[in-house]
Amino acid sequence: MGRALAAQGHRPGTSTSGTKRMSAIDLAQKLPEQRPIRVYDADPVTDKRTLKPDATLAAQAKATELNDRFADRLWEDPDSADDHLQSGDRANGGCLARPVAPGTT
Repeated sequence: MGRALAAQGHRPGTSTSGTKRMSAIDLAQKLPEQRPIRVYDADPVTDKRTLKPDATLAAQAKATELNDRFADRLWEDPDSADDHLQSGDRANGGCLARPVAPGTT
């Protein structure tokens, strides 16, 4: 089935959480690294890249939506949130500040 969808031009991760120009997987990789979300077209002859503003804004909006959904899901289950915080704290040598859950301040 995946090959049939690919043959029709469907890219996994683009219809729900991604865009036609940037998949959800690409967005999810950029978010934790705080890399800019930008969409370019490349000229096939010169390889010069041209920023595509409309596609970039669409990808940035999807990235915000994806980030918000992750944060909401993280805080839905306190045990899961605590597990994530502890693993992040261990990975960073105990130097992470503990965030406050939304609505508890």
